[in-house]
Amino acid sequence: MDLGTVRSHLSRAHFNHYQSVEEFVADIHLVFTNCDTFNPVSCCDIFVVCFLVLESNGLCFNVNCEDRLEG
Repeated sequence: MDLGTVRSHLSRAHFNHYQSVEEFVADIHLVFTNCDTFNPVSCCDIFVVCFLVLESNGLCFNVNCEDRLEG
């Protein structure tokens, strides 16, 4: 899952792809989990910031952002 796929699921052609907000959030969760899994620690500081912003807004992704920022 990537943000391009999420974007296409939100397009008019796939307007009814998400049946609930929870399905959308699950896909966003998967995007960020995949980023954490498949990218080296020093690779993507912007994703670390995104994780922190999302978590500060009540979305928990079970990713240790503090370790990434320190690493």
